[in-house]
Amino acid sequence: MCKLKSIIVLMITVALLVAMAGCDSYAQKKEAAYQRWEKTTAKAKVPLARALFTKESFQEAYTILSKCIEADPELLEAHMLMGKVMYSQGRLADAADSFAKATKLDDWTDEAWYMLGRIAQQQGDHLKAAVSFRKAIEIRPINTDYIIALARTYSAQQQYTKALALLSEKSILAPGDPSLNIAKADILLEMGKVDQAIKIYNRGLLIGGADSETMAALGYCYIMADKWDEAARMFETLAELAEGETKTLYLKLVAMCSMNGAEYGKAIEYYDRLSINDRESAELWLKMGHAALGADAPNRAANCASRALELRPAWADAIAINGCSLYLKRDYNSALRTFRKIASDKQFGPFAWLMTARCYQQLGQTARADKALKNARHLDPDSKLVTLLTKL
Repeated sequence: MCKLKSIIVLMITVALLVAMAGCDSYAQKKEAAYQRWEKTTAKAKVPLARALFTKESFQEAYTILSKCIEADPELLEAHMLMGKVMYSQGRLADAADSFAKATKLDDWTDEAWYMLGRIAQQQGDHLKAAVSFRKAIEIRPINTDYIIALARTYSAQQQYTKALALLSEKSILAPGDPSLNIAKADILLEMGKVDQAIKIYNRGLLIGGADSETMAALGYCYIMADKWDEAARMFETLAELAEGETKTLYLKLVAMCSMNGAEYGKAIEYYDRLSINDRESAELWLKMGHAALGADAPNRAANCASRALELRPAWADAIAINGCSLYLKRDYNSALRTFRKIASDKQFGPFAWLMTARCYQQLGQTARADKALKNARHLDPDSKLVTLLTKL
């Protein structure tokens, strides 16, 4: 009987152990299934976080991504997007940490290396930036963003030869992309080689066609070279292609280049076009007045000056134009009264006394002209124009 009891107890114990083992196995499987579900859910939430990031809802994107990374610490997409969120918020150290984790998960994540380079560049660590950019280029050799970033890093270290060599080498591999030529010309401009930059921009236009970015860069390059006619023509073409604020900018540049190139009639034409949509700009009326003086149109200059003064009363710049228009019309007495209004102005005082002297000269009042020239010379002793008129 005792033996039978022992057997029964043993069987019950074995049954319990088997049952408990089954429970442990089931719990483990349940936990594994839950973790798999959490990882799957985390991956599915990344597109939502990306949409929020696109809408600049950074805090909401951050909250979702934090949960995704907590559920799946090896989710590469979540670390990359988290880095971009941090970067957009100016949290460079946190962004760098996220991108570094991405490279540890996959060393061939080129965008992570590129972003690490950009962060290092912003922090002034050009050596570290160069290492990161080179790694990104190693993974994607023809990515122009990566190439230009590395070239500009070399340029920041004044390694211009190295930067130009890189851009020249990669330009052969991507002949239809004008951005590498623009970057090359930018570096040449930094080196003060304006004429070489102009040649490269023109070559870029021949290869890539009428690319607006290259044309704009070439236009600004012409300005630096004092080639005002070429600059005006370039911005004129761009203005025809552009719309809205960009078009307005190019129209202003055409007018400015025409003024500097002594094409005053053309400048008036473009300032006139600009005034159609901006009747309340005193600066615009002033510039049109300057152009009218250059075009020997004193009546129009006076009208522009009056319009500017209506918008900005007692403006010395506009008073000076008005005085000059009266001088051109040979109304010397009225011109004298006008220049007297700005004779004590800090900026226009020397000019006012100079023009006063010229008015007195035209009236044959030599003694007063000499006295006015002395005042002009006292206020601006370094003026070449005052010196010249004094000698005359």
